[in-house]
Amino acid sequence: MMNLKQAEKHVVRLKKIFPNSHISTTHEFYGKADDDTDNIGLWTGFLEDGTVNEWGHDNSGMGYFVEPKLQNYLKKHDLDMEAHDAGTMMIWDWS
Repeated sequence: MMNLKQAEKHVVRLKKIFPNSHISTTHEFYGKADDDTDNIGLWTGFLEDGTVNEWGHDNSGMGYFVEPKLQNYLKKHDLDMEAHDAGTMMIWDWS
């Protein structure tokens, strides 16, 4: 699991790698109404901007093409992705 402080660190790091992508926290996505700041993920526009492409060659085992820099980041930090809605990809720490 990831807390809010850890999620915010990931946001900063990922924005350096993908400066044109939307990257925030799920805490922001859900309007900060949830007081649970110990089970936070990342809210990204990676499906919208092409960083993750559902029509590309599957290089991720998820049925998506994932930009190799993102794949390496996810693997390094033991994070997983899931499609949420059109254009939105959530990133979680399920450990």
